[in-house]
Amino acid sequence: MKHQTLVMGSILAAGIVAIVVCVGMVTGFPLGNPLHIGAVSSSGTYIHIDPVANQTTGNLLIVRGTTNLPAGTTLMVQVSNYGGNTEVYNTSNSSNWFSMPVDTAILKPGTSTITVMQMKGDPAKGDYGPAGLNVTASFTLHGAYLATDTPVQPTVTATDFLRVNPVGNRAQGDQFLVTGTTSLPIGTQVIWMVGPAALAADATGIESGIMGGSPVTKGSGTTNRVSFAVDTTMLPPGLYNASVSIATEDFRPGNLTGYALFTLTAPGKTGQSSGEITLAPISDKHTGDDFPVTGTTSLPAGTNLIWQIIPDPGTSPTGIDMNAQSGIMANNQVINGDTASNRVSLDVNMTDMKPGKYLVMTAVVVGDPLTADPATASLAGYTYFTLE
Repeated sequence: MKHQTLVMGSILAAGIVAIVVCVGMVTGFPLGNPLHIGAVSSSGTYIHIDPVANQTTGNLLIVRGTTNLPAGTTLMVQVSNYGGNTEVYNTSNSSNWFSMPVDTAILKPGTSTITVMQMKGDPAKGDYGPAGLNVTASFTLHGAYLATDTPVQPTVTATDFLRVNPVGNRAQGDQFLVTGTTSLPIGTQVIWMVGPAALAADATGIESGIMGGSPVTKGSGTTNRVSFAVDTTMLPPGLYNASVSIATEDFRPGNLTGYALFTLTAPGKTGQSSGEITLAPISDKHTGDDFPVTGTTSLPAGTNLIWQIIPDPGTSPTGIDMNAQSGIMANNQVINGDTASNRVSLDVNMTDMKPGKYLVMTAVVVGDPLTADPATASLAGYTYFTLE
């Protein structure tokens, strides 16, 4: 499936879609509310958007949810003036799902609306458009407006620069922000390309990768910021080049460029299940953030769970870590989901937690969760996230 990521109203050329392979997930509903926003058609087809915490401008938002639309169905995800395509994926023993990362640096603070639409047709044939089923949700975006309503086309000088920050190794399926710094003014349009660092000898363009446009946003001091939401779900493992270039007036890469290399490995532990519960991937967070951890399960509603969030010990978990020196521990239960699976969810607050990589575990408690020994709980699912 070929996709594009764009800012609504931007000058992204229609022809770019032919060389873009992009994927993603996203969600939306105020923190602490267990309601899953959904739309159901007369035929019984549905799209549900998972709850989303309120956000701060500049953070990565992941819109995700579940659906009974068949795997491969194209969905359009719009968050205010940000939009892009993703598709429906399948995970065995659970609902079909979708997910798309969103860079909130370009969004205006306030109430933001998320719209997920089923799409049909082919952009190349001119018959691409809504198929009729759509759902909306909302969240509050805090912070300052980092972008501008007025596009800028500056004259590049010898002292101007575009730099991409180190990305670090990633696992297939990871969704994250690539960021960088620049001397270019806020509102300057830039083009991002994330593709194989080495193309095949007979390649004529990007064989697989992601391409999109975004504006320069406010940084710190006299240095501004560039950023781009990346979804590696459909990218094969290998060495990748994440590059950013100033855009020309006809939206082609200009003569000011920065790049960073990173290795994409086979699917890692993010979002993996140890058996009974599949936890959704968690985007990078900041100290003090509130956010929900969500997942799906075949366990019956009412099953008692214990949760633990601790700094990554560096080894694969086997159960609740009773020797952890810091972290979060909580109890709750599996809740009713849809016809395909039930759901798990935990609202998390990372106030006073130190930056680093964190492990999230959930385990099934036998007996009364208030008196049962957590060490005897059976590990059911785990995932990881980074706290910045």
